[in-house]
Amino acid sequence: MSPNMDLFEKIKTQVDCSSEYNFQGPSVSTIIFSIALVILAILIELVVHSNFTFKSSKRKPKYKPVAEDEPPEDAPTQQPEAEASTTSSRTKKTVSGFFNNSPSPAIRKTRLITATILYIPVVVIFSLRLGFALHPNVRSGCEEFVELGWPSIILVGIFPFVISTSAWLRALVDWILIRYNRTLSYTWGKWFWPPCLPVACLFIPHFLVFGILLVLALGFKKCAVSLMGMVGKVSGLEEEEEEVELVGEEELGLLEDVDSDVPPAYEEACEARKRTGDDRV
Repeated sequence: MSPNMDLFEKIKTQVDCSSEYNFQGPSVSTIIFSIALVILAILIELVVHSNFTFKSSKRKPKYKPVAEDEPPEDAPTQQPEAEASTTSSRTKKTVSGFFNNSPSPAIRKTRLITATILYIPVVVIFSLRLGFALHPNVRSGCEEFVELGWPSIILVGIFPFVISTSAWLRALVDWILIRYNRTLSYTWGKWFWPPCLPVACLFIPHFLVFGILLVLALGFKKCAVSLMGMVGKVSGLEEEEEEVELVGEEELGLLEDVDSDVPPAYEEACEARKRTGDDRV
């Protein structure tokens, strides 16, 4: 055959293969695998930062032995001192369902076990997803003309797999640190790695486009001023949320008169005004 005929046949084959495979949507298995990877990545992130534990199978004894020196039930109990109550109130920590800075060994063990159970299907699904992408099921002669679609593979394939792997490694390292009485903390304070990062990253391109359009419409200076104002409001709200601790004489003064009907400092203020001759209260 002449070179022109070979070129014509190659172009014809490329057009036929492209119209047959490249212009069609992804297969059902590809869609299912991609959705499963994203969902499992979100679940692993939620599990790794959760605080739930498996219930213990140990049963409590039905009868509790009574010690000889144990006081009777009707004996008056001593009330805790004021200083102990105030100290415990200051050191009290409220732990929500997620993001505990000092998880117990049971919580870490539960995290690792659950994350491992979820991570096994992630590895299997990712292997199948990547295998189908690298070796597509096409007819002979179309292998070199079929596009792999790397943007979608990276976005809903490799990216969720990397997030799942990092989350599982976090649970593993945190479990190993039990031996050394250490833990992995959140170094950014209130701003932490969000559990739904695979879903959140899908909106990052939209936010970038919106930000570029906003800068082009308003100008860089106005956008910078608006951003600084928002940051100032957020920091002001965080400062208002900080609790004020009373120490020393102020705390003792409030606790001494805590059961009265009027504020502790009210009577002192009235007496001071009477001594100075001021009738206003």
